[in-house]
Amino acid sequence: MCRNAKFCTELGIDPKKWDKQCPLPPPAYFESCLDSFIKAYALANQGKLIQAIETLKSTRSEDLRQWFVEHGQMSGWHHRVKGLAHEKPKKFRGKLETNKRIAPFEDEVYARDGYRCRYCQIRVVDFKVLKRMEKLLGSENFKAAGRSNKIRHGISLAFRATADHVVPISHGGRTSMDNLVTSCWNCNYGKYNALLEQMNLENPFKRQVQSKLKWDGTLANVQSSSGQVVLCKTPNCKNAVAKQGRTCDPCYLKLPGGHKSCPRCQSIIHVKQRECAKHMLDAKGGVTRRKREPIPTKIRKEIYQRDSYTCVLCGVIGEGKTHAEKIKGFEVDHIKPNAAGGDSSIQNLQVLCRKCNNSKRHYRM
Repeated sequence: MCRNAKFCTELGIDPKKWDKQCPLPPPAYFESCLDSFIKAYALANQGKLIQAIETLKSTRSEDLRQWFVEHGQMSGWHHRVKGLAHEKPKKFRGKLETNKRIAPFEDEVYARDGYRCRYCQIRVVDFKVLKRMEKLLGSENFKAAGRSNKIRHGISLAFRATADHVVPISHGGRTSMDNLVTSCWNCNYGKYNALLEQMNLENPFKRQVQSKLKWDGTLANVQSSSGQVVLCKTPNCKNAVAKQGRTCDPCYLKLPGGHKSCPRCQSIIHVKQRECAKHMLDAKGGVTRRKREPIPTKIRKEIYQRDSYTCVLCGVIGEGKTHAEKIKGFEVDHIKPNAAGGDSSIQNLQVLCRKCNNSKRHYRM
């Protein structure tokens, strides 16, 4: 167990033999595990779920997870920094970066680096692929994310792509293209918050990605059984749908249970549908978001005073002496939802308690 040991058995105790490009090079079997995952992903996209699950067993998930937990994530900031015992860097006194979000840069960073870790050069996979695999096979067979490493699949721990700050934010690094590189989770967590100098690592920007073959971490070349599209799951139906396992709208309407109108466009939908397909998000099943301007504080206060700090649906009254005390547990709601084209005018605003507002959501009362 290297987590609590004085040195890592994979890294060794001689700093002269340590790799200077990454915190800890992954074992040779990693690449074959990823190849098995690609085969399983292709089978899952073709609807061959049983074969996909069987193929997934050859990815050595437990070995990948164990290596990440015991060696990969502990290699740099823990074992290398302590083993080298360099002088601790001075605390950065300048203005720290406030923008820590890497999401806006990820696609561009991954494309630039060819979906390969700039430290260990291993292939990495876009997180969207991992989430799709979980949806196809079920979380009981493949878990892409979770609160604990024990429940995540080994593939997700070893090959999930992320954008790493070469110079950590705590040391003055910025969230920009010239300070972000593609990294696997092993190198990202292994490096953690340490400077390259503390670990005797070279700057990844000073060397190019050594790509032996073209690699696309989105696995866009993996096709469904019908070619470019996926067909409706209803037998003998040839209508195309967005994702595997979906039912097309005409087939959905044939299901027993009755019909109703979409609350946003009045089109006919099944009673089990929240909204029509046009207004549903593929990933989360919610409504599409419309950009809206915030309600000014002056207008909010006017609405509260107009409605006497009372929920217009259930009649609960705000308690307290000051305005701040009276509005606790209350929200200003759009009568005609913003998602349905409602504006933020005084005539379209009302006071609701949080319970009533959550129940109403984006629907029109």
